[in-house]
Amino acid sequence: MASSSLIMINNDLISIPGIKQSLSTFVSEAASLVSKGDLISDSDIHDARVSLKKARAILKLIRSQVQDDFFKREYETFRKSGRALCDLRESTVHRKLLKELKKKSPVVFRNLDNELVEKLIKKPGKPEGMAAETLKSLDGIATSLQKSVYRIRFEPLGNLKQAGLLRDLGSTWSEVRNDYLGCRMDSSVKKIHEFRKRAKDFMYQLAFFKPYNPSQVKSVQKKSDVMTRGLGRHHDLAVLLKAIDYKSTSGNSPYFDELAILIKGEQDRVLAKVWPLAYGLFGPSSVLEDKLGVKVLILESVSSQAG
Repeated sequence: MASSSLIMINNDLISIPGIKQSLSTFVSEAASLVSKGDLISDSDIHDARVSLKKARAILKLIRSQVQDDFFKREYETFRKSGRALCDLRESTVHRKLLKELKKKSPVVFRNLDNELVEKLIKKPGKPEGMAAETLKSLDGIATSLQKSVYRIRFEPLGNLKQAGLLRDLGSTWSEVRNDYLGCRMDSSVKKIHEFRKRAKDFMYQLAFFKPYNPSQVKSVQKKSDVMTRGLGRHHDLAVLLKAIDYKSTSGNSPYFDELAILIKGEQDRVLAKVWPLAYGLFGPSSVLEDKLGVKVLILESVSSQAG
């Protein structure tokens, strides 16, 4: 049985350092990667998107303790930037998945004769350079993120209360549990994707609470990482199914139907590994303090006011 420690918190103490620095660093990293313009790689785009997801998770963790205008402006900046970068990376993800499926079932692909699939799986030739429109988009994202870094620098985030951060972590935890239960009752692509996004928020926020019980918090982070990677693959496969414009009709080539079944089969295998992990982490009867191996006692201080 995992050991449990008692954490006593005075609500007036500033006791979780590094949040402002982390927020600024993640946004700066994303801006720097996007600023590469024509030299940006697929891995750069992936890393920039991860940094922006971490930045959004931090904003959610501190939302109750910052001005609403600050939260809305920065969150929208990170969300729009992440979506724009997602569009740039999508073709690479499709190509990678199709190559994996082709390796497992070469007969299906030899007989497929589908122009759209062939176009998606074919690696583009070495381009002269990115399209002017794409470069302009990257430049706009970089500029927007650099402005955000500047605003964060002057935002007063030095008075964040640990008790408030814990409560907001608990709120994220509750949202993830609700999303998990919703997915088990209705495993639609949309619900699974929402569950993954909330679980990632929780995983990224959890990093700030590692000092409470390093080994146990790290264990929860690792399990969450494996789980969300699986859910990410499930989503990528769902997007691929949409990208090949598959519809179940009597006029399909049998090999096109076979490809759709292959994709659905991969999704089934992913979920078979994800659900036991998800239940262990976010089952309806789970308690956050038990998972972290801590018992938290929040001491609300009494202000000394003249009676």
